[in-house]
Amino acid sequence: MTMPGLQETKAGSRRARQAQAPRAYAPLAYAAQASAPRPARSSPNDKDLLAELYRAHGLGARSRQRAARLVEQTGSIGAALSTPEARLRHLGATPAEIEVLHLVGSAVSLSLKRPVDERPLLSSLFSVIDYLHAEMAYRTTEVFRVLFVNSRLRLIHDEVMAIGSIGSVEVHPRTVITRALEVNARNLLLVHNHPSGDPSPTRDDIQLTVRIRNAALPLDIGVLDHLVIAQSGHVSLRSQGLI
Repeated sequence: MTMPGLQETKAGSRRARQAQAPRAYAPLAYAAQASAPRPARSSPNDKDLLAELYRAHGLGARSRQRAARLVEQTGSIGAALSTPEARLRHLGATPAEIEVLHLVGSAVSLSLKRPVDERPLLSSLFSVIDYLHAEMAYRTTEVFRVLFVNSRLRLIHDEVMAIGSIGSVEVHPRTVITRALEVNARNLLLVHNHPSGDPSPTRDDIQLTVRIRNAALPLDIGVLDHLVIAQSGHVSLRSQGLI
């Protein structure tokens, strides 16, 4: 049993730590709740848009049928653009289709990442989420990436640190901190995806975040947040009170 005085001391210490937290963390509160998990459904426009892209690149009269089949197989045009080449081949996509998908996917990623590169991270959080969702939401395996941020909250480096399986990814805090020191980062935005479509953080997600935060703290490196990205939405661990 814990003595009341000790409880009060702990509560006071906790409030003090929260009061000392950088003010820059506050804008992350917009990400407090992800939308309720729901199965991915493609819009009829997904098939039409992909068919138009196929036709514009000279893929022939069967563009509509092939586009419709791929969207049905992957779930949406976003998922099709994020599907690895080997999987596309397995689904029957031709080399010409794969080239179009890669070209469009790269263009989308570049256009979404530019606002993230050009503005302070916390003034462009919606752009950050859009970029991360396009990059990670439809992956079939878990990926852990870190956005390394300087003292002025500008993105200085974006790196995938580990690629795992459909249900887990192994990350070593030492690897993350070493990389942060190499790029001279003062803040970290941790991100990983849930291929299941449900962005709810797991116990392992929370424990990993705490381990990285504890490893970074003595070096005066902050953990801004840990975002979990999925097809149905995203969750901010900080806004959930889990950091």
